[in-house]
Amino acid sequence: MRPAFSRVVFSNPDAAARAIENLLSAERPQFEENLAAALEESPDPDITLVRLERFLAASRTPHLDLELMTAAPRYTRLVATVLGQSHFLTDIVCRNPEYMMYLWEDADLAQTRTREDLVREARSIVDLFDTFESRCEALRRFRRREILRIAARDVVAHCHVAAVADDLSNFADAACEAALRCARHELKPRFGKPLASGTRNEANFVAIGMGKLGARELNFSSDIDLIFLYDESGE
Repeated sequence: MRPAFSRVVFSNPDAAARAIENLLSAERPQFEENLAAALEESPDPDITLVRLERFLAASRTPHLDLELMTAAPRYTRLVATVLGQSHFLTDIVCRNPEYMMYLWEDADLAQTRTREDLVREARSIVDLFDTFESRCEALRRFRRREILRIAARDVVAHCHVAAVADDLSNFADAACEAALRCARHELKPRFGKPLASGTRNEANFVAIGMGKLGARELNFSSDIDLIFLYDESGE
């Protein structure tokens, strides 16, 4: 094991040493120091190393990721913290490796995004596509990115639990708005507007958030419970 990693407690030092040698390069001596410092803070450095190799294998630009981790210790810590936190977050960044750069360059981990901001972005995303399936897939990508951002606010920026709950609730509202928009785009051309009985007036519709969504107390494992209502019977 290299001396720089002497303070890191590995449960399998031999496997960790092999993984470290695969990651390090004589061209990037500073990366060794940055990686050792990040792993020292990790609750499970063995797993973090395995997930880091997986992330770099999935990345379209692994050399750029390594260059940034060499130049910016904070980026190394961000990557190690997110990957070391959970298998779920690792799956997200390995499926969309570009989201790690989104966390680094674009996401403001100190701020809760407003409902209005999230609704506006969600609507614009689904409106880029012209089929129900492609809109739903775009919304799923948006969901993965935002769950990753909110999780990073929790585990990297250590935001207050109430701020994380607000962020999750605002995102859930935006996701519902966008999903309803997808449904309208799909159903209106096939069936027309939902009309109130005996009139040509469009029926009013509401989606009511129940439980933790209604109370704005969502956590990462919460389902959202919804009730859909029209104001009267119609056609």
